Amino acid sequence: MPDLEPLVALFVDDPILGYSLLAALFLALVSVTAGLSRLDLAALGEPQPALMCALCVAAAVLLRFLIYGDLSVTPGPQPLLAGLEHFPLVLAALAYGPTPGLVVAALYASFGAQGALPAAREGVLALELALVGWLAIYPSPREHRWAGPLNAVLAYALAWATAGLALSQWQFGALGPEGPLARHAGAWPGVLASAVVLLAVSPGAYRRFFPQSRIFDAVDDGRTVIEPLPDERTERRRTDLTHFDLPAEGLRRRRRRSDG
Repeated sequence: MPDLEPLVALFVDDPILGYSLLAALFLALVSVTAGLSRLDLAALGEPQPALMCALCVAAAVLLRFLIYGDLSVTPGPQPLLAGLEHFPLVLAALAYGPTPGLVVAALYASFGAQGALPAAREGVLALELALVGWLAIYPSPREHRWAGPLNAVLAYALAWATAGLALSQWQFGALGPEGPLARHAGAWPGVLASAVVLLAVSPGAYRRFFPQSRIFDAVDDGRTVIEPLPDERTERRRTDLTHFDLPAEGLRRRRRRSDG
């Protein structure tokens, strides 16, 4: 039986850290389970989805270099567009779901960790992208233009209210009067800028450039994936109405009447 004393001690000694971590794990589990139930990861086995996700990672790395001037970002004064570099990653998660979002986050993290704590901020980003992919199931940006920005902002807020709060509590200890929002205020302009750019991405653009998604219930031309099966009873009735045979005795009687 596993020893639960360290886990219990965590919740007793630092309930903010413990409960925020628990909430983050719960959200991650729900998101990934929803994606796997739709086999969202299978989309990356197709050439075009895999290529588009790779291009999104490359675009995010390029934006990070252009905004910060370095791939390894350390905490400090943030530029105005800090956070905008995650826009291509959010776009990929919106298109293909939570599990591909985790894959995209892992590929992005391989180009260099951000911050003093190794892979800590990348973990928050991974949760954010998983939440984006989960929320994109409904409302879907392939149906509503406003769904992309709404899902992105909501996923960002949920990720930093759970995993981000745990990171802030672990890194700085007591939250103090400022709270994590004040420490993270420098990234909000970039997040809002990403939402504005996402608003410009139409549902048709998702269908054209991000096809073969498993989290959407319709194919790219707007028809349903599952075609209605023919009703055997209806087909049988149609056949009975159009093709019928009279008994032989009845035919002979009709011929006699007509001859007479």
